[in-house]
Amino acid sequence: MTELSHGEATQSPETPAIQLRGVRVHNLKNIDLDLPLQQLVTVCGVSGSGKTSLAFDTLYAEGQRRYLETLSPAARQFIHQLPKPDADRITRIPPTVALKQNAGRRAATGKTLEPNVGIESGVQNYLRLLFSTLGEVICSNCQIPVKPQSPESVLTFIHSLPEQTRFQICFPLGSVFDRPTDKLLAELIQQGLTRAIIDHQSCKLDEMGNNSSITNNCLIVLDRLSTRKADDQRILESLELAFTESAGTATLLVEQPPASQPKDTPFLVDEQEWYRCDFFSSLTCTRCQESYLKPEPQLFNFYSQMGACPVCRGTGTDPQSGELSCRSCQGSRLNSTARAVRIADLNIDELGAQAIPQINSWLSHLDSTPTATSLVREITNRLQTLEDLGIGYLSLNRGRSTLSSGEQQRIALTAVLSSNLVNTLYILDEPSSGLHPADSQRVISILQQLRDLNNSLVIVEHDPEFIRASDHIIELGPGAGRVGGELVFQGSILEMQDATDSPTSRFLNSTHSNDFGSLSGKQASGSITLTGCTTNNLQNISVTFPLGQLCIVTGISGSGKSSLVEQTLFPSLIRALAEEPISDLGTVYESISGTDQIDEVILLDQSLIGQTPRSIPATYLNLFDEIRSIFAQTADARLRNLTAKDFSFNSKNGGRCPECKGTGFIEIDLQFLADLTMECQSCHGERYQRELLEIKYRKLSIADVLKMTVDEAFPFFRGQASLQKKLKQLKDVGLGYIPLGQPLPSLSGGECQRLKLAAYLTTSSRKRTLFLMNEPSRGLHPLDIQYLLNCFEYLLTAGHSLILIEHNLQLIRIADHIIDLGPAAGEQGGQIVATGTPTEVAQHPDSLTGAALQKLNSGF
Repeated sequence: MTELSHGEATQSPETPAIQLRGVRVHNLKNIDLDLPLQQLVTVCGVSGSGKTSLAFDTLYAEGQRRYLETLSPAARQFIHQLPKPDADRITRIPPTVALKQNAGRRAATGKTLEPNVGIESGVQNYLRLLFSTLGEVICSNCQIPVKPQSPESVLTFIHSLPEQTRFQICFPLGSVFDRPTDKLLAELIQQGLTRAIIDHQSCKLDEMGNNSSITNNCLIVLDRLSTRKADDQRILESLELAFTESAGTATLLVEQPPASQPKDTPFLVDEQEWYRCDFFSSLTCTRCQESYLKPEPQLFNFYSQMGACPVCRGTGTDPQSGELSCRSCQGSRLNSTARAVRIADLNIDELGAQAIPQINSWLSHLDSTPTATSLVREITNRLQTLEDLGIGYLSLNRGRSTLSSGEQQRIALTAVLSSNLVNTLYILDEPSSGLHPADSQRVISILQQLRDLNNSLVIVEHDPEFIRASDHIIELGPGAGRVGGELVFQGSILEMQDATDSPTSRFLNSTHSNDFGSLSGKQASGSITLTGCTTNNLQNISVTFPLGQLCIVTGISGSGKSSLVEQTLFPSLIRALAEEPISDLGTVYESISGTDQIDEVILLDQSLIGQTPRSIPATYLNLFDEIRSIFAQTADARLRNLTAKDFSFNSKNGGRCPECKGTGFIEIDLQFLADLTMECQSCHGERYQRELLEIKYRKLSIADVLKMTVDEAFPFFRGQASLQKKLKQLKDVGLGYIPLGQPLPSLSGGECQRLKLAAYLTTSSRKRTLFLMNEPSRGLHPLDIQYLLNCFEYLLTAGHSLILIEHNLQLIRIADHIIDLGPAAGEQGGQIVATGTPTEVAQHPDSLTGAALQKLNSGF
């Protein structure tokens, strides 16, 4: 089969498939296609070709809309009718689950609590249920079990006493200061009670006068017995009365100390030694009388007020000292009551600190109830998925900010893939993201297992291994934006090899010479050396980073790349370059040298750069101020006395839509589902009031301009030199396909990073800058990588230096210097496996990166 034109579909009528006809979402050009069900389908194409429009804005949007239509009328009354994707017909779409590349990424603010691996993977919810079901409260003071007592359990205790032991059954009177003595005595006598112990002296109630004093230190005696001739029924009745009259407390005075009672605390009655044992129907320690809450799921949730440490409020850090562990919870983020609940000698925090294989072993030895057995099965399945994905070395307590992008991606995959659904459509955005080539097969295997459970998978991908492993391939293009959105190819990998008009096919069929290149082609201008690095899993390594070259740090996920570059090198350079001494930044290393050879260091990471949907590329690069000024200078705008401020959707006094406050959509919290985003019914996604939309510049409104891609806006603003300069920088970093008004929180990690790079390139030139970047190629089609290389060449030519964390072999093979970490992940990583040129690393026998480079040159 060869490439197809717009409307052709390859599946026969008998093949079960999702049928899409006349799809016109965003830049999709009225395409028709059939997506085979119960297969692994890859959607590929150059960046901006329409892949997300097809996978998420069409398939997932329609699946979500149809699901909401199945809800009861009572539930639907709070939800507006979701608009249908712009298509003639979509049929046979199954229930749909989606995972976007930025789904697990949250902006870090001072008001939010950082999630951990357990939460992100979905394991923590089941652990909370398990500890609620099987957990036993162990007093943190006395280290003894704390259980609610009953007359029957106290009777069992009495049976354990030595023979001929005398004992008295009592109950504490409680607070007496709110009742007059005469009335209190009358009430007690009327109930048939005759004896009391007040301030360690026994007395008869009917012999006490109105002038007598009854203090809070008072026990009412119900019965005096001996184990030699104990009547169980009589004991039970007395104990029942004691629990009832005291609102949950029964007291035994025992002549001889029981084995569980400390022998140095006798209770004197009429100067005779007795031993007092208190029993509580609530969770109260019988020895120190510390009270505990009944275990329930929210008790083990540091996002909940019930479970969070009251000192650090669930952050785990000392409020007064920043990075130091909280002095109250020792970094566990939970209060003392939650930490007191244990199963098999571990509380939930101690369990979460262990590696996943240890947790699996712990679970396998539990004696559990039928209810708990199902919980253990769910937990084990998710833990096994984490192990299968190659991140079993992680602990569940590990904070999300300490994870590499590859680890984050696979944890998010675990949450989606462990749902055990069947006959479901899974839509995934670049599951290869953040993966070393050596890790790719793990994820591919999991996806194929999911497919074999009669599920359908649609993945948006650029990675050659994932494309080759697909059952069916759909390529959109041939270009980005308005020159994309067409169905370029549909078929198998064997059929793609013969597709002459497929850009992806040209890349897959390309051959590489055995000689590796060098981006800068020059010697290093200097170097920076770190010694004794022990951050996270780094094993006391010393590393030399060349300057003036493209240096790439490689290694499988979890090998220590982010620990070395982002968490050690960057903070140490910040400290060294600071004009004034700054406090400890949390890294662990012995020394750093060579910092006098750079003037500044810039970390371009993948963190979110927009906190609200009103943050867009045009505002981030200060393009929007100029665009608003252009519209304010039009004749229609001057006639209506409109200023640039009126064209701002961030200003309350501007012309933004009052319903959506300038975002163009409304977010609905469904509580039982992910938040639902709907187009604003007032402005229909235009962001502005009608008066502002009537103002046109070159026949387009300001809303029309925000919908334009960077590539489209560049010629549109001809004659605007300042605007075009900034737009060109976006094109140069490979972001020509993104719309000017796309909400920044919707960008992928790689897009965020390249946008930060473009912002730097638009500013005045700086000298001797060291750029640190984490996977800048993320989200780019192989044919778009050249945009990035052009930027790197520009920076290196200007005298700057680049250190990248990368998995992309296209970039690694043209590095000037490689630092390969490993050999494995977690505790088995954190060592330097190989350093040198790509040729030297490829020849190293123990380097997984070297093996991948050799495989690349052999044509995969």
